[in-house]
Amino acid sequence: MVVRRILAALCLGVLLTGVSVNLWAEETAHDDVVPLFGRGTSFQVTSTTDFVANLAGGLSRKSTVLENLDLIFNLDTAEAGLWEHGKFKFYGLVDGGGNISMLTGAMQVNSNIDAPTTAKLYEAYYEHEMLDGRLTVLAGLHNYNSEFDVAEFAGLFLNASFGIGQDVAQSGPSIFPTTSLALRFRGQLTDRIYALLGVYDGVPGDASNTSGTHIRLSRADGLYYAGEVGLHSTEAESAENLYKVGLGVWRRTTDFTDYSDENRPHNTGFYVTLDKSLFREEDTAQGLGAFFQFGYAPGDRNQTEEYYGAGLQYTGLVPDRDQDVTGIAFARAENSHDYQEVTPDSTAAETIVELTYRAPILSWLTLQPDIQYVINPGTSSDVDNALVVMLRVQASLSE
Repeated sequence: MVVRRILAALCLGVLLTGVSVNLWAEETAHDDVVPLFGRGTSFQVTSTTDFVANLAGGLSRKSTVLENLDLIFNLDTAEAGLWEHGKFKFYGLVDGGGNISMLTGAMQVNSNIDAPTTAKLYEAYYEHEMLDGRLTVLAGLHNYNSEFDVAEFAGLFLNASFGIGQDVAQSGPSIFPTTSLALRFRGQLTDRIYALLGVYDGVPGDASNTSGTHIRLSRADGLYYAGEVGLHSTEAESAENLYKVGLGVWRRTTDFTDYSDENRPHNTGFYVTLDKSLFREEDTAQGLGAFFQFGYAPGDRNQTEEYYGAGLQYTGLVPDRDQDVTGIAFARAENSHDYQEVTPDSTAAETIVELTYRAPILSWLTLQPDIQYVINPGTSSDVDNALVVMLRVQASLSE
């Protein structure tokens, strides 16, 4: 309750500050204005609140509130007068609220801000460009899912699986809300072909303590290797025909105990993501886009052996609401045959259908009503299908 009140006060502060800063910026905008923290810096505060109710089925027909505060500071070393081609990023999180899965029973988390109550340093890294920007090297605390296994058109949706598939999420990578130290290389091989390579600490944070930031390096942690290659549209092509396809692999060398209590020395898998503009209204950013996700992890040691996700979104579908985005998508996490043999009461899969609508109300305020229908929550035959309704309120201030 105390954390919730603090977050509510912070959210109110962001809203009020956003109004005053926007008004000030309109009056004083000028090329010579120096950012608050000096030249080459930028700062962003985003407050996100999800009001959630489970209306039918699931484990409990109750409501809850999730709260998330992002604080992001960036420094461009060249613009700051230090050295060329360098960038620092510091990203803090404050999370609080309920656990939606305790209401719905879903293993594919219904909200992508659902996290234990905590305040922590989420990302902190340095990135350096080389070869005229064709190669970048990053070192520090890094969110694997900020670059790997990303489908751009899936970013509209609130269910966590559309951010990262359940096939990868179950392996324990460096993702929200806890990251690990990493060394990441990104190469732009041609104007359209890219490659990503990453090495992460195998165990993000401290599993026994979810509060705060913990960096623990141990030989027993192992490593998490990640690779992705893909093809994407050029900047000029994206205005008319945005597309991206990525193929990724991951391998975790950490010892773990699987669903049958058998010790395993490693885990691995692969995934495919696809984004494609299907229709673009003439001379506007409005139109229809689609995404597809597929992931595989070995069924002899993973509950989710195959994951499928797909969806459509349309920008400007409603007349006179050119920036509003409407979307529908589904996510399906399929149990492995080995897992079903160990847990005979489980169903073949959990499937979630999501319908959402994001509406910018002001330059700093966005509302997003959302409906999710969960079929076979948690793949348990004892839990009825759940109907979840949410309203996301997001306020953002940047300078």
